[in-house]
Amino acid sequence: MLAFSAVQPQNTPRSVRGRSAALVSFPRPALGGRRLTPQQSFAITSRLALATMGLMFALIVVGSIVRTTGSGLACPDWPLCEGRLIPRFESHVLIEWTHRLLALLVSLLLFATVFWSAVRREVRSRIGGLLGLAVLLLFAQVMLGALTVWKLLSPAVVSSHLAVGLLLFATLLTIAFIAAAESESEPEPVEARPTRTPGLLPLFALGTILIYAQAVLGGWSAPARRRSRAPTGRPAAASGSRP
Repeated sequence: MLAFSAVQPQNTPRSVRGRSAALVSFPRPALGGRRLTPQQSFAITSRLALATMGLMFALIVVGSIVRTTGSGLACPDWPLCEGRLIPRFESHVLIEWTHRLLALLVSLLLFATVFWSAVRREVRSRIGGLLGLAVLLLFAQVMLGALTVWKLLSPAVVSSHLAVGLLLFATLLTIAFIAAAESESEPEPVEARPTRTPGLLPLFALGTILIYAQAVLGGWSAPARRRSRAPTGRPAAASGSRP
């Protein structure tokens, strides 16, 4: 009986033993047949964040073109443009429609970055909070973009739209920098790091806050200046929406 028990595992079908051993000894490979290291995961996260930043920078530039050309209400509805996905070919309409198209692409790329980071435990544990903040800022930005149209270019809404957009851009920049630093295979020793000039960090923070405030105030004052130059008897909202 003892001898039979000792040899009984050998009578198990070879295919079953081989499948069990594969499940125990060889975990499922990732991406391209090989498991990514944490450094490689962080490197891909950094590239995705940088790509999202680049597209968002283009979105900010096109947004300024929308403002300077007075195309903010060229599409009077939201999310469609004149009730259509593809609008008519008119300069102001196309400028505003391009702005919305870039906003959609930024949203998709940001969600791709968040999804990639969420399935990578080491990335999620390091920058998960920043990624959650980026998603919240994105939703706020989308709603403010809709309110910009619904409230007929209200200065408060337009300035809030710009303020949240700049915060989202700064959040993506922080994510890219942190992920790039974590992607280094060998962290730089503390002794080898350059010494920080005393008082430089507070000065940098103060400069950043002043630049941010100046940008937001500029977004607030532009609609006010345009309204003040509106001809007598012409609706202010209409003068702010067309050149």
